[in-house]
Amino acid sequence: MDLHEIPVSIHVDHTLQRIGYVTPWPTDPATFDGWIEESEKPTDELVVNGASEAWARYRVLAEYCTRRLSDINTTEGRGDATSASIVDRASTLLAAAAEEIEVTLFSHIHEDH
Repeated sequence: MDLHEIPVSIHVDHTLQRIGYVTPWPTDPATFDGWIEESEKPTDELVVNGASEAWARYRVLAEYCTRRLSDINTTEGRGDATSASIVDRASTLLAAAAEEIEVTLFSHIHEDH
């Protein structure tokens, strides 16, 4: 982990699960990039380039939710055990991310006010 990385995590089963991070710009420490770690690509994936810290965190969380919804969509509504397991896990992760989104957006709304 880079010393400038600020983790973006969710609480799952009483533990923190890191899903990505935000990094401040060297030339403007009030501007951040957001990165998601869980990616099909061999490296972390940039999801927002240049935002406030709270908005960059939100964008990482939102992308994470999009990917969990995609996981659910792969089941195509099947009711078999494998599909049920995918839906159960993705739903748990979505709920955890939604809680963090609420906190993050509240922080964003009140950043400069």
